[in-house]
Amino acid sequence: MKMLHRPALTFLSRNSVAIALALVCMLSLQACSPRAFVRPPLETASLDSLPQPIHSVFLIGDCGKPSAENEPVLELLGRMTQQAGKNSTVVFLGDNAYDAGLPEQGHPDRPEMERRLLAQTKSVAESPCSRFMIPGNHDWDLMRPGGWNAVKRQEEFVEGSWAHGNTFRPDGGCPGPSVARLAPGLTLVMLDSQWWLHTHQKPGKSQGCTADGEMDFVQALRDTLAHYQQDRLIVAAHHPIWTYGTHGGHFGLKYHLFPLLMAKKNLFVPLPVLGTLAVWARKCGGTSQDCSHPRYRRYRKALREVFADHPGLIYAAGHEHNLQYNREGRVHHVVSGSGTKSQSVGHGKWCQYSRGNKGLARLDLMPDQSVVLKFILLSGACTINYARALE
Repeated sequence: MKMLHRPALTFLSRNSVAIALALVCMLSLQACSPRAFVRPPLETASLDSLPQPIHSVFLIGDCGKPSAENEPVLELLGRMTQQAGKNSTVVFLGDNAYDAGLPEQGHPDRPEMERRLLAQTKSVAESPCSRFMIPGNHDWDLMRPGGWNAVKRQEEFVEGSWAHGNTFRPDGGCPGPSVARLAPGLTLVMLDSQWWLHTHQKPGKSQGCTADGEMDFVQALRDTLAHYQQDRLIVAAHHPIWTYGTHGGHFGLKYHLFPLLMAKKNLFVPLPVLGTLAVWARKCGGTSQDCSHPRYRRYRKALREVFADHPGLIYAAGHEHNLQYNREGRVHHVVSGSGTKSQSVGHGKWCQYSRGNKGLARLDLMPDQSVVLKFILLSGACTINYARALE
């Protein structure tokens, strides 16, 4: 049999690698498409027959990198809150200034970070709605030692911009809980989940907070929810408890091939073996911002135990750049972190809906005290992609 010369073998080897890479790319793009997952049987709310809501709550997170021009989702938010009127509330769910929050005056990044925050505060400036903003991990100086000061700077700037009183919650970098009674029968409880995850200096009881440590925080939350247990409860924080995005360990094939995408969008540098190692490191708790990390696991466990005593409670979070509705028993988990970014998302046991599009979530409290969840997508024209009554 005639043997192939070395150049021919090299040519075949290179072709094989190219074909393999092309297949992986095709599979990655398919696996990470923004198509929705909806768990059947789908029992959606009939939008035509719904009465006027008593109060509407708009949930939008991770808005910290709006475009230099008008950001489409923020424009959509402004229009919807004006239509909803005074019986509405907006909650910005953290990561309000990428990548490291609001720096000190005189820092070269200060003007750009102010612009990013103002894009959010101005989006609802003409609306009569109530408005709140909570911090995320990026607002804590990207989890670095200066995080507490960065959060206090952002609080001062945001409340000065809005001029609507105590709108940045919880106060002073404290963990909360911070309570706002939105309407008769509807209470919003706001938490700073990064306080729990932060390993550097942070405030405690001597600074006016309710907690010095994890157990204090849990007890304060338990007492607060018990006090308002007759109301429909919405608990808002940055970090989700249930998620089928990357922070929950769900990575598409593209991350195995292009692991640098975990750090920066569009950084398509093929590192297939290192990519798989990086994915497994994340799955095994390599960062405090992932559900698999021991500190994050304690947070999830503690809140799940508290929430189990409050059927019907809705926990709203950002952190993941997608839209999700997950349900554990009668506790509802809404993820709405695609205000200015979008990212692929998977699904699993608790998932009822997931989609990797830009958009926001809306909760409508109805006259019978039921709540209707809606996801509003920004895809060409804004559309209500999903609507469901939450028992």
